[in-house]
Amino acid sequence: MKFHLYTFLLLLMSFQIGLACDCESKSEIDIWDWNRSPLIFTAKLIDFDQEELQTRLKFELVEVYKGSIDEEFLTYELDTNTIQQAINATGPLTKGQQWILFSHLLSDGSTELLQPREAGYCMLSRPILEEDMYVSFAKRTTAKTDEREVTYLSQGEPLARGRLEQGLATGLWKYYPGKDVKTYWEGLYLEGIKQGVWSLVSPDSNGQLLVRTEEHYRSGTLMERITFNNQGQRKTHEFYEESSYKKYTYRKGELSSLRVIDFKSNTTTIEKYENGKIISKEVESGAKF
Repeated sequence: MKFHLYTFLLLLMSFQIGLACDCESKSEIDIWDWNRSPLIFTAKLIDFDQEELQTRLKFELVEVYKGSIDEEFLTYELDTNTIQQAINATGPLTKGQQWILFSHLLSDGSTELLQPREAGYCMLSRPILEEDMYVSFAKRTTAKTDEREVTYLSQGEPLARGRLEQGLATGLWKYYPGKDVKTYWEGLYLEGIKQGVWSLVSPDSNGQLLVRTEEHYRSGTLMERITFNNQGQRKTHEFYEESSYKKYTYRKGELSSLRVIDFKSNTTTIEKYENGKIISKEVESGAKF
């Protein structure tokens, strides 16, 4: 089975935020969720196979709110414990149940469900509730066209600023991950797809704004991620490719280690450096983050 780059990014995200056993589905979505989901649609659950570790869900497409899907039937395999906790508020799985799904289209035409961007939530996708806030948000946003930039709020605090054209993010956008508007992500969308360099900016102890992270996108796909210290030196530099993942780690601007995960051979190579020279090299089986 082909190991997709997006699958790896989901696994890496789960590893980094440490998805806990105690989680819940989000009560409502926001413009950040909307913009980061290339495919948003409703579907009917027509069959499911629930086992101890994995649950297979088979859906029939009903209505597409965002993106384009050629398949009428879609199947997903998800962690059973995650599903159980995510549907606590909606009741058990039943055939005929209507769901709203947030997904990403892979290079072979198949789709995978998105993980939430915040820790503490199991999944974005879930069964539809009566008078569902997910669905009402999707219907409002689909036809939304802003002639100018608009600031979106979450619980009274700034969440994002940008412009929509027929429900798709376009041009320059900013996202505010905290309550301080001096900390923000900034980058460009082209017809709802991230393009070019996205930067995370925040102030140092003196109030000077510094770039903390850079992410490089090509047609919505994350290709590189670079983090910086307070002196503007690289801390890490990651490369995401279809067949491999590479992470360079630096100390005081000098290379200290290189980790390469080869998906084809299912191996992880770890190299350590001192004064610019390699001092050790280990090769292990499996993908070791």
